[in-house]
Amino acid sequence: MATPFEQTTQALMAESLRRNPVGLSVFLLVLGIWIIWFLFADVGVYQTATARLQAERDVHAVEASLDAKVVTIHMAVGKEVNIGDVLLELDDSAVKLRLAELQSRLTSIRQQQETIETELKEADRALADMQKAAPMRLDETRLHFEQALPAAQFAEEELSRWRALLAGGFATEAQVREREATARRLRSEVDEAHLAMTRQALDRNVAVGDRQVSIERLRRNELELTGLVAATTQIIKQTEHERENFILRAPAKGPLAEVADLRPGVIVRSGDRLATIVPNGDLKLVADFPQTSMGHLRVGQMADVRFDGFPPEQYGRLLAAVLRVSQEARVGKLRVELELRTHQSAFPLQHGLIGTVDVEVERIAPALLVLRAAGALLRKNVGQGSE
Repeated sequence: MATPFEQTTQALMAESLRRNPVGLSVFLLVLGIWIIWFLFADVGVYQTATARLQAERDVHAVEASLDAKVVTIHMAVGKEVNIGDVLLELDDSAVKLRLAELQSRLTSIRQQQETIETELKEADRALADMQKAAPMRLDETRLHFEQALPAAQFAEEELSRWRALLAGGFATEAQVREREATARRLRSEVDEAHLAMTRQALDRNVAVGDRQVSIERLRRNELELTGLVAATTQIIKQTEHERENFILRAPAKGPLAEVADLRPGVIVRSGDRLATIVPNGDLKLVADFPQTSMGHLRVGQMADVRFDGFPPEQYGRLLAAVLRVSQEARVGKLRVELELRTHQSAFPLQHGLIGTVDVEVERIAPALLVLRAAGALLRKNVGQGSE
């Protein structure tokens, strides 16, 4: 738009330049320098994204694995913990009662097992004694039989002779009856000894069978109790493992970065995050760049870092270098990990700081940068016009 007195102004300027050749020379020099810079200088092109500082190793979250009431708290923000340290104790009274019941049952079963083992040993000993004593008694009876049999046979022969004498009139009937009584008595002793031998053999077989049946029953009971002891012991181990869930321990070494607001008597639910442990060690920057940055970001590129709340004008610049670049975008974001190259800082660097990272992806001339911006603007306008 033409300004008032435009021709007059231009005439005055031309007249001023003709009268001041030094000013004209300076103007032309500055213009030349600017043109050279505009065409041949290198300026950085940056990709910017929000970044967060986090521990190099994974942060460990302590979560409740069941619903229970808080009994004792051993957590505080910033407290250094070691692996296995108790952080929180939950109410496990029900598990304790069940564990005590199982322990009592196991004690009773083991006492029964000891009793059966004692009975089994006594039964085995009695069976062995019986198997030793029975042949001896049988041998004793057989010996008595063998001793009685010749006497009975002799008495029968003598009775036959006396009966012959009685028939010839050389003996009396009283003498013959006396010999008959003796023969019957000796024969009875032989029969009794024979019956005793048979009875002892049968009794031995029956007694041994009864003992063996009793021993077999005791052994079955012992096996059942052994299996019951093993099953109860396994249940006790499972219950003790379940009881461990009521004691929350530190899964890693490091300070507690976050602690839930708890007090004794509060009910925690399964899956509730109760604390966060940040492992000691190096820190890294994690930034989520737009998907359009893919191909521009490479390992080794330098970056400037600014953290929220710590302006670089006051606390100085922090340098970083690209360490890893994700090969695939997720939810439209490209994950990039950077390594801090600043070993000392005017403020404490700790896990959780949020800031902004600027990565220099290339250096080009300002003229090319202007042309690129103009082309992008033109494509945008053309696209809007076609819509």
